[in-house]
Amino acid sequence: MPIIEKTYDINNHIKFYCSPIVEMVASLHVLADARHHINCFNWANEVKQKLNHGEKSEIEYFAIHYNQWAFIMDIMTEIASEDNDDVYKDLETIKNMKHIDFAYLFLGFSAMYYDKKILIDWIAEPEKLTEKDINMLGNYLSLSDIKYFLKNIDLLRNKLIYVLEMYWEKVFKKEWFIIKKYIIKTIKDQKMILVNTNVFNYISNLHHDISINNNSIIMKKNIDFKINIDDIKEIRLFPSVFTSPHLMINIVHNSLILYLNLNFHSAMLSEKVPDELITLLKAVSDETRLKIIRILSSNQATTQELSEILNLTPSTISLHLKSMKEAKLVKTKKVKKFVYYKLIENQLNSINDRLKDFLKL
Repeated sequence: MPIIEKTYDINNHIKFYCSPIVEMVASLHVLADARHHINCFNWANEVKQKLNHGEKSEIEYFAIHYNQWAFIMDIMTEIASEDNDDVYKDLETIKNMKHIDFAYLFLGFSAMYYDKKILIDWIAEPEKLTEKDINMLGNYLSLSDIKYFLKNIDLLRNKLIYVLEMYWEKVFKKEWFIIKKYIIKTIKDQKMILVNTNVFNYISNLHHDISINNNSIIMKKNIDFKINIDDIKEIRLFPSVFTSPHLMINIVHNSLILYLNLNFHSAMLSEKVPDELITLLKAVSDETRLKIIRILSSNQATTQELSEILNLTPSTISLHLKSMKEAKLVKTKKVKKFVYYKLIENQLNSINDRLKDFLKL
């Protein structure tokens, strides 16, 4: 069992992180095998439908060859900062990491508690590596995949950055908008709990596979971790809606890194109804406005013409048209002294898709 060394009083050294790049890579771990994350199963299937074959293949490459993104998650927790919400800044940090620092995390050395010095020889002469050399790491990575990485560190790093940028723009940026608010609220609530709770009692209640015994924190994994409480310099907590039900941990130097498992469905249900969707639905939830839409679907019309067709005063029609214009359902066109109203069909047609998108149908 790995044991880390040296530190000081931990009471004021517990930190919470709300990091888009950490949560994004956690979601990629889910995509690798959503059967292990049942609350996210339907979400994962929906995401895969948004990606083309080539994009899915790029994502699956790291899942298949490099431990389902789990070690790559360790890179993200290492570079995360409390005050950075910029994915592109994090990607630049990854790009500028030294080979040995990047390889140390990418290959899971911190998780295996391997000495970084070993990597110097591995990087220098990857062909000399044997199954005996990689030892426990062979349970997670094949010898051939380790050798390929060591020979092509920059190539795979650039490939990783490309995949993360693509996935952020195509999928996760929108998801993060919802998840971020939930994580921020969770952090605020958890900090309040910690005010009146011993930090190690708090840690032991985060997951059923964490226990405290004889002044040590014990975390049961495929490789169990045992950490002397007096030896922890800091505890870094990453709330995530994608890690449940697993215990996701790491030890880097004297820092204990833990994921705080959140309920995926609670995060999704906390999403605010978009103001534009509310305005749009209100604009079509009136009998008169629906009649106006039907009229304008075939012809442009003035306020006076609509007034005569519907047998309502021009002022009443104007109020309805104002509401519809705010919802971007109609636009105006002036012809001489007359103002004509025209239906914006794309906006009307988008209602169904927007509603389904919000309801996750």
